[in-house]
Amino acid sequence: MTNIVVAKFEEYDRKIFWVVACLGATALFAYVYFIGISVFAVVGRKEAEFKAGRTSAAVAELESAYAVLDGSIDPKMAEASGFLPVSDPRYISRENADAVVALGNGPSDR
Repeated sequence: MTNIVVAKFEEYDRKIFWVVACLGATALFAYVYFIGISVFAVVGRKEAEFKAGRTSAAVAELESAYAVLDGSIDPKMAEASGFLPVSDPRYISRENADAVVALGNGPSDR
């Protein structure tokens, strides 16, 4: 009788060992996987911050160049480039807000 109990215990013991071993291997795999994902995310964020800094510096440089060029424009330079003063300025008004201009023939163009 005791031999049967010991045999049953050893059978359950093996099953429990393999279940725990599989769970441990799965947990180890998940741990390595998620650590790898975290590392790639950190590296990607650092690269994005670096590119954003470079882009910001390029935009600041272009804004400086624009400010220099904008300060050099005057009416004499505009006339030398072929621009003429506006004799009859026309402005947009909201008085006829019901009249809408659209390209196309109407709702059938959608």
